[in-house]
Amino acid sequence: MTLYKIDPQLTSIQLIKENLNLARRLIGNSQKKIIPFDPNDTLSFYKGRAKHLQTMAFLGITTEYLLKLIVSKRGYSIQEVDYIKGVGKHIDIKYAEKTISYEKSVSLFKKSNPHNYYKNTKVYEFNTHNIDYQYSYLGYKRIDPETCVTLIQKIRNNYLHKVDSHGEWNGIIWYVYDFIVWLAKKEFGSSFSRYRLIGSDEIKKLF
Repeated sequence: MTLYKIDPQLTSIQLIKENLNLARRLIGNSQKKIIPFDPNDTLSFYKGRAKHLQTMAFLGITTEYLLKLIVSKRGYSIQEVDYIKGVGKHIDIKYAEKTISYEKSVSLFKKSNPHNYYKNTKVYEFNTHNIDYQYSYLGYKRIDPETCVTLIQKIRNNYLHKVDSHGEWNGIIWYVYDFIVWLAKKEFGSSFSRYRLIGSDEIKKLF
């Protein structure tokens, strides 16, 4: 009997797909069912809030899966090094079971990106003439494709470890989702060809 070997890359790709499907459904549902706070029906309010926090957390961990898949494809190990031992010309590298951090994934990703990697992508400007105040999201006053993976790291850390929202606009949620789809298509085009951008035309045209 031939044993079938599980392909970790195909597993990761399918996991990212399923996460994107779920995130898209959660985003769609939350937009249809915006629940104002009602002291006589707190369950509906907290249920909607929980789904929103779940969406943001999914976007964060999905990006981490995607970045690790990309740097692995580029020849980097996503396992932490346990020790390096050199004997003469022979070098023995022992890897730990633990995978590298999100931060390390971002570092390797940025370092290995070719020139003009983000060509034809655009910045999402929050503070335009349409508003008369300075809007900031997790310290960002705009989302630049070059720094979006770092912003998503903040999203991942904030929403996984603290159950609180940060006054995020729909445009931010759409941009982050669309950035992940754009990145997945750029690196693994055929696997994500059916995935479409979401949100307003203003956000979609940034990709």
